[in-house]
Amino acid sequence: MLGRQKIHGLDYARAIFSIFVVLWHFHVAGTSAIFSSATDAPYSPNVSDIINFNVLLQAVPFFILTSCYLYAETATSVRYLGRRFVRIGTLLVFWAITYHLFYGGADGLMEAVGKLNERPIYQTVTALETYSFFVGLLISVTLSAIALYCNMAVLIIWTVLGSTAICFFQWQTIQHGTVWTGAFWNPMNYIAYPAAAALIFRLSKSPSALNRLGWGCAGLFVIFAALEWRFVVDPTFFPGQAYNLPAYTRLSSMFFVCFALVVCLKVSRPAGPIVQFMSRNSLGLYCIHPFIIAPMSRLDLPVAIRAIAAIAATYAIVVVLRRFFLKDEVLA
Repeated sequence: MLGRQKIHGLDYARAIFSIFVVLWHFHVAGTSAIFSSATDAPYSPNVSDIINFNVLLQAVPFFILTSCYLYAETATSVRYLGRRFVRIGTLLVFWAITYHLFYGGADGLMEAVGKLNERPIYQTVTALETYSFFVGLLISVTLSAIALYCNMAVLIIWTVLGSTAICFFQWQTIQHGTVWTGAFWNPMNYIAYPAAAALIFRLSKSPSALNRLGWGCAGLFVIFAALEWRFVVDPTFFPGQAYNLPAYTRLSSMFFVCFALVVCLKVSRPAGPIVQFMSRNSLGLYCIHPFIIAPMSRLDLPVAIRAIAAIAATYAIVVVLRRFFLKDEVLA
């Protein structure tokens, strides 16, 4: 869209949240009893838990919500949705194939593809058990095309129903042991995000309304985070992600990232060159760092040093790949 004003806050957010992804995968904040399948509610989180689940794990929901918001801001026609679909689909296919080729060669890739016959839905929504984020993003952006044509009342109802679905998913997992409803790879975790993003976009034209929304989301984040720690910690979530609190099947995550997006919209100061570099290469950091985790984990170094080294090495690899080997379609 011509004349679209740059959202400076998103440069800062992309830089920060992409780092959060790496820090989470290295467990820089440590692990606790919640990573044991025996831990049950009521549970009192420690500092490590708060950092892990209420800070670092907000990265993926934030990128989903932001993508929905940017779609609402820039979409001009159905063709735009087609271009976004192809773009995200290219990322999904390219990185899923590259991951399996890197770790298992051609045989590993064929084995992963062969599993489609055994568990077609699971293998599809998890991107062959690799970059499930892109599947959630693809579905969320597609729903954003529908949200564009909804009035405020419908968007509010959509957000409420989507939030209710999250509560149902939690109940279904706890009461019946259903794995997919509480798993991190479930794309339905973001069912309310397209409507929430469209609401934020429409309210962004009114600074006072946007302020009220932001503070309201901050308050709801605190409330729902406390409720989740008190009631949602359960061993039934362990099979879906190896810890007993769902990664993204949480209302607190949606309210946190809504608040974060509102804050980004308020930022008027352009980012400096370092932050712009990190923002520009945030997708590259997300896509490349899984290839660095295994070799870095073998180093006999403190986990924080390993994480920092992995981030630096990944940025270096991304720069080289973008410069000489890969097109921006799969890295930028």
